[in-house]
Amino acid sequence: MSTVSERTGIQPAAQVRIREQVRVAVLFGDRQTDLVLPATEAVATVVNDVLAQVVIPGNEVRGPDDNDLIVPGIVTLKRVGGAALTRGQSLRDQGITDGSLLILEVDDAEVSFTEVIENASSAIAHLNAQRFKSVTPQTALNVAAVTAASAAAIVCGLLLWVWHLNHTAGAYWPVIPPAAAAGLAVVLFFGGAAAWWRQHVAAMAHGLWAGALAAIAVAGYTAVPGPAGSWHVVLAAALTLVAAIALWALSPAPAGVLAWLTLVCLGAALLGVLHAIGIQMHYLWIGTMVVALVVLKKVESLSGLLARVPMPSFPTVTGKLVFDDAEGIAAEALVAAETEGTPSVAELKRAAEAANSYLQAIVAAVSPFFIAGAAGIVTPDTDAGFWAPCSCWASPPSSSSEGAP
Repeated sequence: MSTVSERTGIQPAAQVRIREQVRVAVLFGDRQTDLVLPATEAVATVVNDVLAQVVIPGNEVRGPDDNDLIVPGIVTLKRVGGAALTRGQSLRDQGITDGSLLILEVDDAEVSFTEVIENASSAIAHLNAQRFKSVTPQTALNVAAVTAASAAAIVCGLLLWVWHLNHTAGAYWPVIPPAAAAGLAVVLFFGGAAAWWRQHVAAMAHGLWAGALAAIAVAGYTAVPGPAGSWHVVLAAALTLVAAIALWALSPAPAGVLAWLTLVCLGAALLGVLHAIGIQMHYLWIGTMVVALVVLKKVESLSGLLARVPMPSFPTVTGKLVFDDAEGIAAEALVAAETEGTPSVAELKRAAEAANSYLQAIVAAVSPFFIAGAAGIVTPDTDAGFWAPCSCWASPPSSSSEGAP
C-alpha cells in the first residue's frame, strides 16, 4: 500500500527527471562566453536568456546609426558558417551538441506600417505614383496626342451633326461644315508634319494625323450636294484613301494601321461607286463575300508582298523544276549567292515584323466586309442596308434613304 503525503491526492515521485542541457560557447561582439543551455526548448525562448548573460549591464545591444536612431532588430543564434538556427526548433533538434560554437547577432527586423495620408490630393498623387511608377516627358506627349485626336474627332462629329441639321432645315448644299472640316484637316496635317519633321515627336504627329484623317473624311462626306447617298461615301472614302496612302509612303505612321485604313476605304469606295451606277446591293453583297474569301485565302502572300520580304534568286525559290538534277540546281544557287548575295538577318527580321503587321491589317480590314456581306445577303431590303459596310462614314439619321443622290 502506497504512502500518501499530508496533502490529499499527492504521491511522491518515484524519480525526478532532470532537464537535458547542452554546453556551448557563444560569440557576441568580441567576447566568447561559455554557457549551459536547455537542449529541448525552442531557440526563441533560449535566445533571451543568452542575451541577458552575454551583454554587459549598461551597454546597448545595438548602437545608434548615423542619424542617431536605433534600428529595430531581432536577436538570432547562428552557426559558425552563418546559417541561422530555426527559432521554432530546439537546439537538440538542430544538431547542437556539447562543445558547439554559436554566434549571437542582431539582424534588422522587417517592420510593416500603414502610411496615413490626410489630404485627398496627396492620396490621389500617392495612388498615381503606385499605378504609374515613372512619368516621363514621353508620357506627357502620349497624353497630348490622345487628347488632340479625341478633340478632333469630337469637332468632326459636331460638324457632321450641323450638316444634318442644315439638311433637315431645307438646305440643299451646306457649305460651312465641309469648309470647316477641310480647314481643320489642313491644319492638323501640317501640324503633324511640323511635329515630326522639325521636332521628331512621333507620338504627337500620330495624334494630329489621326484627327486629320477623321476631318478629311467628314469634309468629303459633307462636300457632296444633296441628302446622304452613295456619292457621299465615295468622296469621303476616296479622299481618306489618298491621305492614308500619302502618310503610308511619306510618314513614320504605323504602316499596319494605314494599310488597314487604305483597304477599308478602297472597299467602301468601290461599293459606293458600283451602287451609285445602279447595281443592286444584293449582288454587291455576293461579290463582297467572294472577294473577301479570295483575299483571306491569299492573305499570306499579300502580306509578304506588301512587306517586300527579301527573297534570294535561287532556283529553288524562283524557278521550280528548272533543272533536272540536283547538281545543276546547286551550281546555279551558288552563282546566285556569289553575285547577288543573301538577305541579312536584320533584313529578314524587319520583313517578318512588317509582314505580320500587314497580315493583321488585311484580316482586320476584310472581316467587316465579310460580316456585312453575309448579313446583307440574308436581308430582304438590301438597298436600305447599304450603309452597314460604310459604318466608318456613318452620318446621323436623315430624311432620305435613297441609294443615290
